Amino acid sequence: MNSAPAADGIVTEGRRARMTTSRRLSVMMLAMTVLVLTGGGVGAAALSHTAAVSNRLADQISPARTAVSRLESGLLEQVAAVRGYVVTGDPELLRPYEEGVAAERATARRARDLLADEPEARRELDAALALADGWRAEYPARLIAARRAGTSAAELAPVVRRSGLAFDAAQAALTSLEARLDRVQAAGRADLDPARALRDFLFVAILATLLLSSIVISVLVRTTVLRPLDRLGVSVRQVAGGDFEHRLAPEGPADIARLTADVETMRQRVVDALNTSRRHRDALEQQAAELRRSNEDL
Repeated sequence: MNSAPAADGIVTEGRRARMTTSRRLSVMMLAMTVLVLTGGGVGAAALSHTAAVSNRLADQISPARTAVSRLESGLLEQVAAVRGYVVTGDPELLRPYEEGVAAERATARRARDLLADEPEARRELDAALALADGWRAEYPARLIAARRAGTSAAELAPVVRRSGLAFDAAQAALTSLEARLDRVQAAGRADLDPARALRDFLFVAILATLLLSSIVISVLVRTTVLRPLDRLGVSVRQVAGGDFEHRLAPEGPADIARLTADVETMRQRVVDALNTSRRHRDALEQQAAELRRSNEDL
């Protein structure tokens, strides 16, 4: 019989099929999980960077820029109020000055808080506020006191001019700070656009990778698992239909190959038993023919 060669072939094929179906599926799922986690980590990092840049612009730089503009406009209102009082002597014109000083202090505190992470801008802000405080301490107080004492506007004109020069220095410092914050805003927007583009690209790439991985896994499952099972089913049905000489070739994963080898061994045993039965039947028929001939001779 040819059962030994068949068994050798089965063993050889079984050795070639090293991975079982469950192990192949586990490897595929592990690979897909790694892809998902890697893509998710990269996407989360890109999203975090984009959110950090956007939050910095929206929560710090832009409000700080607005606060500095309010400081500058408040200083302009203060100097206008002082000059108006010096010219007219109307005490009502000092109310915007007093209100502007109180508002400036609150705005300055907010601006300092917003620029806590911007040391250079914070130093410029402190320098500008120091100039503004120096201007108020030197000129508005003197002008107001002198006007209340009865000094005329013409007599106070030189002091007003010197006050304008000191005010211009404070205003120039605030204008320089505004220019710095504008540059910071522009740099942040320039960084935000590519960050958003990278974020969108990564999420599209992650989706494409997941889709491609699903297709690849489906194809691999079809070619390495389902197709060998289909061929095994066809071969088993062929043998069950009476074609006992049809040999089953192991293929696919190790467990499917072992199953095919077991079916092939069973087929071979059935074939051996069938051949043995046929030989016994032929011997019995030969003995019966000899008995008939012996009876005829007798």
